[in-house]
Amino acid sequence: MTLQKEFEKMLKDDQNMHGQFKIRHDMTQKEKREDAAVMKRHIKRLKEVISQYGWPNARLVGKKGADAAWLIAQHADNDIVFQKRCLQLLKEEKWTPAIKIHIAYLTDRVLANQKKHQIYGTQFRGTKYPDRIPPIIGINNVDKRREKMGLKPYSEYLAHMEKKYGGRKFSLKK
Repeated sequence: MTLQKEFEKMLKDDQNMHGQFKIRHDMTQKEKREDAAVMKRHIKRLKEVISQYGWPNARLVGKKGADAAWLIAQHADNDIVFQKRCLQLLKEEKWTPAIKIHIAYLTDRVLANQKKHQIYGTQFRGTKYPDRIPPIIGINNVDKRREKMGLKPYSEYLAHMEKKYGGRKFSLKK
């Protein structure tokens, strides 16, 4: 199997696991175990590829494969050191529209995992209070920052996420 096909399969596996936009809080114990096993395998493989080739960008693994690499890093919440490394590698890539979006999401994910304020307001998750959004620094200017990274205005994103999560209403953590 080519590297591109391998990453495309990992993307499909990830989307199948998270296809219903479940947050970990809503997953059954069996789903959590399956998710953990898939993520462990994918993270291990991504680390191997990075070690051998560097960041798996679109030139190496195609657009879907590059999306898969970012998504694996995005979901590697139990390995923040690895997430930070992936973020740094992404920042070293040419900043295409897709890379900018990946950087924004992964930046916020790393910050949220460190219990810090988000910059772009991309993360909607939590375990103790699943309907609360991790705090966003300078919420009044978030749309300016989002625009620079090619993201939709925050109000549109919030409405989209609430719809995707089955009408769940989110509020910002204080």
